[in-house]
Amino acid sequence: MNVVIRLALSSERNKVIDIYKRENLYNEIALVARKAEKEFNEVNTNRVIWFAEVDGLVVGVIQLVFSHAGLADGIESAILHHLRISKDFEGKGIGSQLIKTAEEESKKRNIKILYLEVEKTNERAKLIYGRLGYKYSKEGTDPSEIILTKQID
Repeated sequence: MNVVIRLALSSERNKVIDIYKRENLYNEIALVARKAEKEFNEVNTNRVIWFAEVDGLVVGVIQLVFSHAGLADGIESAILHHLRISKDFEGKGIGSQLIKTAEEESKKRNIKILYLEVEKTNERAKLIYGRLGYKYSKEGTDPSEIILTKQID
């Protein structure tokens, strides 16, 4: 399987929505569409978004956000946001590739600390993030989430 990681264009927000459609997550599409509109308008200003593609199909996405209320200042810290992998492609290392891509970009920008928010009950994600060096930092602003952090060298 050949996975291509590439920068998303501000005009490609529907590719994120397509992931949810392929998984029949229709109850989440309206919210995702509203968020995607805002987020993709910030491409190359407050965030960088990457897609993971297999045979031209977007199967994953991640965002590196530079300014995020209370967590990231865009100078020394940033936040990994909206990591999503299509169910059919989970467990194939695509999420790790996307995270490593965002970490490399962080190094180029002299970001020293990366944060991410994860659902407390998402044991699989917490395990993966832990393997990649992310550690518990504090409770999230949403009581169902925790914040993990990683020092970027």
